[in-house]
Amino acid sequence: MKPPNKDAVTKALRILLENIQEENKCTFASSCTHPLETIPFEDLATNVEALGLAKAYLVKEIESLTAGVQHHRNLAAPVHRLPQEIFGLILESFVPSQSVDHGHGLLQLLQVCRLWYHAIVDSPRLWTWLGSAVPPKIARLVIERSKDLPILSFLWNKADGYDDEEEKQEILEIAIQHSTRFRSMELRGSSDDPVEIWPLLQAPTPVLESLTVEMDEDPDEEEDEFVEFALSEGAPLKYLVLRDVSLNFDSPRLSGLATLRLYQYAVPTSLESLLQVLSATQWLEELTLSRDASVEEPVARGPQVTLGRLKELKLEDITNHYCAALLSSIYTPICSRVHVSDVWKEDTNPLDLLIWQPRNARTTALLGLQQKSSAPVLRISILVSSSVIDVHVYGQENNGSR
Repeated sequence: MKPPNKDAVTKALRILLENIQEENKCTFASSCTHPLETIPFEDLATNVEALGLAKAYLVKEIESLTAGVQHHRNLAAPVHRLPQEIFGLILESFVPSQSVDHGHGLLQLLQVCRLWYHAIVDSPRLWTWLGSAVPPKIARLVIERSKDLPILSFLWNKADGYDDEEEKQEILEIAIQHSTRFRSMELRGSSDDPVEIWPLLQAPTPVLESLTVEMDEDPDEEEDEFVEFALSEGAPLKYLVLRDVSLNFDSPRLSGLATLRLYQYAVPTSLESLLQVLSATQWLEELTLSRDASVEEPVARGPQVTLGRLKELKLEDITNHYCAALLSSIYTPICSRVHVSDVWKEDTNPLDLLIWQPRNARTTALLGLQQKSSAPVLRISILVSSSVIDVHVYGQENNGSR
């Protein structure tokens, strides 16, 4: 596309300057037809000001015209032919990011165009993610635009935040006020964090289904110094992860757990307490216990608990007596993934005696050797290397090994 010729530009500029002259009731030395050298020196300042006004007006109008043309051009795009409701459903597959620069993913999408702006603002389901990385004004905006829908995820991370502790406290207060709407919470803090998250843990959470609480505690801190919290009344949890935090496990909300992961001081020292929880979780599919601290010996075997749906069991850094007592107290008929980390060295290893004892029904079920197994076993390979025993169970040829 060719630019306008010089005569057209000169004519347009002359019209602008004449209008400026008329509006300001003053006279300029040039009408844009004379070269700059013919303008008297004392009139240069006035002419520069007039030309500046003309340029600003031209730039503003050209930018406005360009934006208008671009808007109508965008309206012709196929995506703009979609009804706003359908476009909103497409955007709902987008998960907003909450980055450490206090941004919110939706804020960037709002700036794409008018259609996107109205579609996002009018879609409450897009405003159901909240975290500590956003400033309080954005947090209130999320609460307002999500209407009465549940907040699908609330993330609190001590690494996120501001130098202004008042803003951090304000975010936490907003979360406490609307805790009844939270479907999932991930809280990561530390004992030296000036903002206490305990009030949020004690707040009512009737629709909460997933809870993660990880505290970065001082390794020299005594276990009895950990604060124990209790779950409020509400629907059963499905996912629970705790690290270095004590929970009162006497809660009916634990009966529907599908995943339970306990790390460090979150692991009960009392096997009886743990078995009591497991006996009430008939839907449990994944169990992880990890604690690199010694448990008082001996640990007596508890009443047998059958975990009929458990598929994955992971025990890490648990003392052999505790681990052996736990394994001898649970029965997992369909568990296909087991990881036991044996780091506690004793002269007599009760864990080895338990796993490799003759006629061990639990090991038999684990290896798929029971008579009613749906996956016939063709071959078992046991490799012993140093302190590691690697067991491979081979089924039908096309199924490989496990």
